Amino acid sequence: MIIERYLRRELWRGYALIALILVGLFSLLELVQQIDDIDKGSYSLIDALTFVALTIPGRLVNLLLMVVLLGTAVGLGMMANSQEIVASRALGASVGRIARTVVGASTALIVIAVFSAQFLVPRLDQAAYLMRAARTAEQAALDTSDGFWARDGWQFLNIREFRFGRIPIGIDLYYFDPEQGLVRFIHAKSAEIVEDNRWRFNDAWEKVVVGTEGETIHHDVYYWDSFLSAEQMGSISMPPESLAPTDLWQYIAELKERGQSYDRYELALWRQLVMPVGVLVMALLAVPIGFSTRRSSQAAKKVFQATTLGLVFFLLNETAGYIGLLAQAPAVLTTLAPIVILGIVAVVMLGRIE
Repeated sequence: MIIERYLRRELWRGYALIALILVGLFSLLELVQQIDDIDKGSYSLIDALTFVALTIPGRLVNLLLMVVLLGTAVGLGMMANSQEIVASRALGASVGRIARTVVGASTALIVIAVFSAQFLVPRLDQAAYLMRAARTAEQAALDTSDGFWARDGWQFLNIREFRFGRIPIGIDLYYFDPEQGLVRFIHAKSAEIVEDNRWRFNDAWEKVVVGTEGETIHHDVYYWDSFLSAEQMGSISMPPESLAPTDLWQYIAELKERGQSYDRYELALWRQLVMPVGVLVMALLAVPIGFSTRRSSQAAKKVFQATTLGLVFFLLNETAGYIGLLAQAPAVLTTLAPIVILGIVAVVMLGRIE
């Protein structure tokens, strides 16, 4: 029990160190991209920093495989350098016992990551994207508790929410006249963007005000030429990786019913589903680093070899999905194949431990 507790502490120290380095590095790269949008509309450096901060949890979830691989390698490698692995084995800690402790520590990270991907990341990412869209809009725009507001002259648009991070829900469109006040009002249950700036309202109600009287008309489908550009809508829409797994599942079902392409969303869904398996495989791959290392130089070599191997398969996992999109291969195959190959390598390396 004491050995497991000490091993878990060293592993968590390794996870924290690697997470800090990787998240810091990728956050800096994201900040550099956001700086390009400064001075667009009212977007400022503070807004760019806010965007980067809000997207940190999602960035950490996406980097979890590398955090576990490198964190485990660093934790076990440091113990090997100080001969603590040898001492642990002399006290009765077998390879299987150490491997189970590593799996247990990484499982705790998986639970946190799955919870974050479902409940935390989508909310924070949507807040970040809506904030950036409101600040960079050429027209007056605002993100409030009542939803997203945009203005073009005397025309006002309010969107209560974006379902699946991209489908406008609860749309209110107000037309004002400088002298007569409100002259036209349109409410739609939902909308679809059929072209760059052409929207199709579903279940829309239109009210036209003439003097003190008004006429209400119902439209099953109503087309509206939006004053929001395709670039602005692209900045509002969340990438598939930011959506919760349940939202991805429902959105894919809707796209299938409409006969629209859903490959990118299916790839994102399967990557989230196999992520826990990938994390466990990465953890097991790093276990052999702590064995057969009697010198610090040999331990450093083992760490470098395992890290390089993990990086190669990480890049393979990233590129295999996109190659699968081009080849129209099943997403489950392109996401599972690299993990299975890496799992076989991990088992072989574990079997060679003396």
